[in-house]
Amino acid sequence: MISVTFDEFVPPPREFPITEPWVAVEIQEAPTASAVDGVLIDTITFTDLDTDLENPKARSFTTENATLEQGYYRIRFKDQTGDATEWSAWIQNVLITDPAWKPSVRQIGDILYTRTKDIGGNYLGTFTTTTIPTGAQVQHLIDVAQDHVIADLGGSPADPNDQRNARHMVQIYTAMLIELAFYSEQVTRDISPYKELKKLYDAALAQLEDTTQPGDAMTVIDGSGAPTYYFEGFAAGNMPW
Repeated sequence: MISVTFDEFVPPPREFPITEPWVAVEIQEAPTASAVDGVLIDTITFTDLDTDLENPKARSFTTENATLEQGYYRIRFKDQTGDATEWSAWIQNVLITDPAWKPSVRQIGDILYTRTKDIGGNYLGTFTTTTIPTGAQVQHLIDVAQDHVIADLGGSPADPNDQRNARHMVQIYTAMLIELAFYSEQVTRDISPYKELKKLYDAALAQLEDTTQPGDAMTVIDGSGAPTYYFEGFAAGNMPW
């Protein structure tokens, strides 16, 4: 199964005479955006119900029941009587990346040089078909890492200085993913640089957050000016209500 997290989805307000709060969210999955109907894969019940029905709180929730790595998902909210919102639009589970500040495979080798040893024992300074991981595997992890950084920052930075710092964060996070994915035994035995990389990442994130004030170019908007919401690390489109 695949874990998919939906972040900051706000259900529609409920007005008098309706007195029932939203108590659950249903999640459907489909292979394409043109699907007429999907497979119901999860119903998640809320424990902290809204007390102000006209101003419902944003909801973040995770399903562990997804089966399609790049499938399409939609949701709807329900109350305890069975009344429900319309289904949202289908949203594809895809990584968010920004080539403007994405590091190269060689740049990952710059900070993880000892992992660039080929099968002949030579240190290459980059990842290739003869290293563990390969260059193609590292390229995928770069995409995953940049997607994570964008989620951590609340959007893709526009300022060149912020982009440079964010690129460094992607380098660090990619290195962390390499350690976890390919050298997990060494991480467990505490002979991997993972912990130090994590400290570097947390410090870089704190520094970049300090330099980014509300209203700066960290907010992601679409062409119409509407805010863009996220799965965990995945684009989740606009609010469907």
